[in-house]
Amino acid sequence: GLCVASGLAMSARAEVGHVVTSESGRTQKDYQEGLRDLHLGKLPNAWKEFSSAVKREPGFSMGHWGLSRTLHRQGRAAEALAAAARAEETCATADDREQRLIRAWHRFLKAQSLGETEKKRELDGVRRDLD
Repeated sequence: GLCVASGLAMSARAEVGHVVTSESGRTQKDYQEGLRDLHLGKLPNAWKEFSSAVKREPGFSMGHWGLSRTLHRQGRAAEALAAAARAEETCATADDREQRLIRAWHRFLKAQSLGETEKKRELDGVRRDLD
């Protein structure tokens, strides 16, 4: 009970302050619901909400980022990488914070296939990019 209630409260607070670049309120709502479900581990629901957002707005980069995060958590690495690439391709109209997040996530996913030394160097670069 307490952990779930705490997680819901945290998620609700995040929804209030986590507005992303989109063309419509419905897209924003789908994104918020997808993000909430992602954080709660409801991955099929998250996938549905993020998919709805990018179907409505194909250039919605944070929706593609959300899909990528969801696919990654589902163990679908190749699809997660493709969605991250799509997020980066469409992020020119996103704000600076969103662009940095999207690029860092894509870089993180690409680093997963590298050898240990190269992977460490890439991940250190991701951390620097986000600072």
